[in-house]
Amino acid sequence: MRYKSFFLSLCAAVLMLSAFTSCQDKDERLAYYLDGIWEGYIVNGTDNYDATIEFVQEGFYDNYGYGYEWDNGWSHGRTTRTYFEWYVQNRCIYIHYEDMPRGSYIIMDYERLPRSSAEGVMLVGSFLDDYSGEWLADFRLQKVRNHDDYYGKEGAFDKDAIIPD
Repeated sequence: MRYKSFFLSLCAAVLMLSAFTSCQDKDERLAYYLDGIWEGYIVNGTDNYDATIEFVQEGFYDNYGYGYEWDNGWSHGRTTRTYFEWYVQNRCIYIHYEDMPRGSYIIMDYERLPRSSAEGVMLVGSFLDDYSGEWLADFRLQKVRNHDDYYGKEGAFDKDAIIPD
């Protein structure tokens, strides 16, 4: 009887501990995956840009954050830097740039490319206007740095990392 009581108490304690632990949902995993620095290019009609986009996740279990985008135009050679805020909802990435009207968002409609040792982790897709669904630009980005890799150098991203579903 004493062992049965101890066993039931132990089971109750384990259940209580598991109830207080939190698991990341798919949006939080995607936000964690985005966190870092991505490099590549953006094509908007006849304008082509080398782009570096940095996503900063607010906290480990948050599905939002802020970031910066640096664009260097191929034709004019001018570099611009823009601040943005972002969030992930239902596996969609919403971005609000500081120069957009309040409440306006751009959606990153993306595909993940198969990983290869040469290319690493890639995102390819289009920027769409959230309100109209209108196409704005295409992008191809490669992750080059994680923010949680304190000892890593540029290009040191783990190419075998698990991409969230």
